[in-house]
Amino acid sequence: DKIERFAEAGGTVLADVQPVQCDEMLRPRTDGRVEKLFGITRSANLGAPGTVADLVIDGDFGGRRLSLTLPKATVDAEVTTATGTALGKAGTTPVCIVNRVGRGQAILLNFSLEDYRTLRGLQTGAENPFKEFVLGLLAGSGVEPIARVVRADGQRLELCRAASFVREGTTVLGLLRRPQALDGTGPATLKLSAPTNVYD
Repeated sequence: DKIERFAEAGGTVLADVQPVQCDEMLRPRTDGRVEKLFGITRSANLGAPGTVADLVIDGDFGGRRLSLTLPKATVDAEVTTATGTALGKAGTTPVCIVNRVGRGQAILLNFSLEDYRTLRGLQTGAENPFKEFVLGLLAGSGVEPIARVVRADGQRLELCRAASFVREGTTVLGLLRRPQALDGTGPATLKLSAPTNVYD
C-alpha cells in the first residue's frame, strides 16, 4: 500500500526485473498488485529470468531521450505490457516499461542488473552509456544530483564522483576519485544544484 500511495502522490517507483514476486513467507504473490502497479501482465508462474537477447531502448521520457544498447541482456520474457508503455525491446520482450500511477509513475526495467560490474564498465569514448541511461531516468523523474564535477568542455568528469549526506541540516559533500577513470588530468569545476554557503 505504501509503495502504491507513494507513486499516486507523485513519486517514481523503479525496479529491475521480477520485483516483489514473493510475500514475507516466500510464497509467490498471486494478487496481481505488482503487475497492476507496473502496468504489465505475466503469462506464466514465477521463475528465474533466463531469456537472453540483445536489448535496445530508444524513447522519450520526462522530456529527455533515453537510449541504451546492451548485448545479451537477461530479461523476463513472460512479461507483456498492459497499461504500461515500453521504451524498448530485447528480442520481442518489452523493456523499460513506464506506467502512469496517479500523479507519479512506476518503471519496470525488466532486465537483470546482476552483472552490474560489466554495465558500469561500459565505455564509449568519455561516456558510459549505461550511466547516461540511469541519469536520464533519474532526471526524467525529477531527480537531479546536488553537485556535478565537469571538465573544461562542460562534460561530466568521470575521474571522480560526488557523495553526500545530511546531518542536522548540514550537507556534507565529498569528492571521491576513481583510480581507473579515463579522464586524465586538467582543470575541473564543481557545480552545485542551488546557491549555498560553502565551507572547505
